[in-house]
Amino acid sequence: MGARGYSSKLRGIEKRDREVGEVQRVKLLVGIARAQIQTQPSNGTIPAAEVHALNTILGIWGFVEYVNQLRAEPCTEFNTSLAVKCKCNGTVCHITGLKVYALEVRGQIPDELWSLTYLNDLDLGINYLTGPVSPSVGNLIQMQSMKLGHNSFSGELPKELGKLTELTVLAFGTNNFSGPLPLELGNLAKLELLYFDSSGVSGPIPLTFAALQNLRVMWAQDNELTGRIPDFIGSWSKLSQLRFWGNSLEGPIPSTFSKLTALEDLRISDLSNGGSSLAILKDMKSLNVLILRNNNISGSIPSNIGDYKNLSYLDLSFNSLTGSIPDSLFTLSSLSYLFLGNNKLTGNIPQQKNTSLLYIDLSYNELSGSFPSWINQTGLQLNPVANNFTIGSTNNSVLPSGLSCLQRNFPCGRNSPILHGHGTVVAYCGVVVVYCHTAVHGHGTAVAYCGVVVQHCCALTLLASFDFP
Repeated sequence: MGARGYSSKLRGIEKRDREVGEVQRVKLLVGIARAQIQTQPSNGTIPAAEVHALNTILGIWGFVEYVNQLRAEPCTEFNTSLAVKCKCNGTVCHITGLKVYALEVRGQIPDELWSLTYLNDLDLGINYLTGPVSPSVGNLIQMQSMKLGHNSFSGELPKELGKLTELTVLAFGTNNFSGPLPLELGNLAKLELLYFDSSGVSGPIPLTFAALQNLRVMWAQDNELTGRIPDFIGSWSKLSQLRFWGNSLEGPIPSTFSKLTALEDLRISDLSNGGSSLAILKDMKSLNVLILRNNNISGSIPSNIGDYKNLSYLDLSFNSLTGSIPDSLFTLSSLSYLFLGNNKLTGNIPQQKNTSLLYIDLSYNELSGSFPSWINQTGLQLNPVANNFTIGSTNNSVLPSGLSCLQRNFPCGRNSPILHGHGTVVAYCGVVVVYCHTAVHGHGTAVAYCGVVVQHCCALTLLASFDFP
């Protein structure tokens, strides 16, 4: 499955997580009622208008028990799935936080919510909320953290979000929004965490985003973003996570990215046009996850790759990389996943490998030589097809029979593949090679069996599929 497939998988997991039963919900409400006794504002009272607005909101969303219990004093501990936070100043208290998290809430956001102008923390994540986000969101000018992710909101994002200049956290990923990112989001200069993955937005990244100099995390994957990745992102010096994979962006990767030395997680894929280079990685020694799949990258793997001590996941597949694989890459102490398939790499497989490296895809390159002794390691999943390896008798015991048929220099075509029911192919190259399920779109590279293209061979450990971390 591709980037959207992974998002679907993630949504399935999150859907299971948010399926809170009615029994659990009642228990939660009872617990809140008990906690309320200890957490009522002791130094003042909440204005009646705020209490009325809150009770209306929770009543519309079906929390009748809560309304009845806390009609006078609505504040509760702010560490449960349903919670309210208040702050007192002298004799007057105000509602400053509202959390309705993963409680299967349905319907739209009641208009009364936009009247709670002292809110600085709003979390409505993982529910079934629908409809547009009202322009009245601009009333909440004290808002510091707003989480609307994993719902079914639709329509365009209101430009009034740009009025919430105190925001440090904004999350609206996994929704059904449409249209562009508002230019006004560039006004949120204090923003540190921005999540809009799988949100439905489209179009270019606004130039106004250049002002977001405090960003530490931006997840923008699985949307319909277009145009080039802006050079100004290279000035976001505090950035530690950047995810752009699964869009319709154009290359190249800006050379300014070389300044992002605090990056720990960089994921970009499927860039059209323009060629990129791995030279941008020179000083990114803090990287833990690096995915640069299918980005028209040329040149060689950096010789100093062994200096990336924190690297645990590396995907450089479907590019045009040349040269040999540095020995130091295979001995990185933290590396567990390595995808180098569909490049133009030459030379031998490194003779030494750290035991933590268990998932390796080297398919569709020009690698040669014999297999090293570490292919005997228990639990290792290796894909070496479509290279020029020498299949010797010393490693025949651990390699699947018929692997020689899957090398570039093997003269295939002796027999024709036979198509069985349910998309199963039996490939013949003088011997039966493997049973495979066809037309399974996923992360694994396409494997050609003597003219028959199949994907994700399931029958061989050698060709197992790997998931994102």
